[in-house]
Amino acid sequence: MVRVPGGTFWMDSKDGDPDEQPVHEVTVSPFELDVTEVTVGKHRACVRDGVRESPRSAEGGVFRGRA
Repeated sequence: MVRVPGGTFWMDSKDGDPDEQPVHEVTVSPFELDVTEVTVGKHRACVRDGVRESPRSAEGGVFRGRA
């Protein structure tokens, strides 16, 4: 894991599509991020093998990511 310090940045675009407006300031709290990418397939295998539970926010308790 690596620690990302967080910070403040401007999000969206004044020239973009309607769902990209308005430009607004966003502050992200510090967080930790895995150094190695975990694919959907590897995550599903961990859930299947009982190593990890499916995220609580998953629809119907099933992880539905894209591979």
